[in-house]
Amino acid sequence: MAQTTFRAEIDRGAGFDDAVTVSMIADDTSIGLFGPVILADATVTDLPHAASTTSAGSLLAIGVCVSLPRSGTLTADKSIVEVCVYGRCKIKVGTADVALNDPLETSGTAGEAQVQPSTEISTTYDKADEVEAFNNIRASFAIALTTVSSGADSIVCGFVNIVPGVRVTAE
Repeated sequence: MAQTTFRAEIDRGAGFDDAVTVSMIADDTSIGLFGPVILADATVTDLPHAASTTSAGSLLAIGVCVSLPRSGTLTADKSIVEVCVYGRCKIKVGTADVALNDPLETSGTAGEAQVQPSTEISTTYDKADEVEAFNNIRASFAIALTTVSSGADSIVCGFVNIVPGVRVTAE
């Protein structure tokens, strides 16, 4: 049976009313509750489409699915899901340990976020290092507001803040 919530106060939890959510069409059936979604194709006469991803660190992350259809069943290209694009919400994280303020990105498992691997820029860096650092910042779609050390597949409180922009490339 699919995990489904029906009421806003259960959906987002107390204190999550400041989150900005948008209605989107589920592009596939593997979108998970509290999992990150990416922006998928859409038409000008249609709502935007949200899709799950198995690409770790996807730059297309648009937010977190915070509400599924009442039935709990997704139908591709028909079902409406609510996606948090800014503010506090629950986020499913597949990483075993999450610390306060850890940057979160999409993971290789659909419907789960992961803690972004730390990267360092050496004191002598070239343009490729700079490009990698900017893209890592862009891939982070949220930060963790709670800590978890109990293992993978946990739900954390996070703050979603999509940084608008495009992928940086070295030229």
